[in-house]
Amino acid sequence: MIEKGEKIDLRLIGEGSEEAVYKKMAVDAGITDSLSFLGPKRQKDVRALMRWADIFVLPSRYETFGVVLIEALATGTPVVSTCSGGPESIVTDSDLGSLVPIGDGVKLGEAILEQKRRLLDKSHKLVEQADRLHKKIEDRFSSDSRAKIILDDLTALAKERLVDD
Repeated sequence: MIEKGEKIDLRLIGEGSEEAVYKKMAVDAGITDSLSFLGPKRQKDVRALMRWADIFVLPSRYETFGVVLIEALATGTPVVSTCSGGPESIVTDSDLGSLVPIGDGVKLGEAILEQKRRLLDKSHKLVEQADRLHKKIEDRFSSDSRAKIILDDLTALAKERLVDD
């Protein structure tokens, strides 16, 4: 649990039709001093913010893939996301982050706190952890690795067709 008086800094990137609702929720919860609505940002600014962040959170209701999670992981930042379609194919082990059900704010908060605890437990190994995360992401999502997967699939398909003919 977050300790009373503990400083947290939440930064929300983007915009949408519910922004006024979220701002009112922040006022009602008394967290406006800890929360910044940054609006839309350019990719290089988002990358800098990801490097700054301890944890990247994507509580989407629907994601076809979730490339933003790969971008966060590529900066060495662990992620917390909802099981919203795409993230399940990215966050495949606990080194990468956590997945929670859509709309479950309690589980989302618990996952964020768990990632925070993991970071504190591993703080002396952050460079090693960042290198390991970067290698995992590169192995799975670089253009070379994606091309190899496609080539392997095409080779298997060609062999299958030759057997069928």
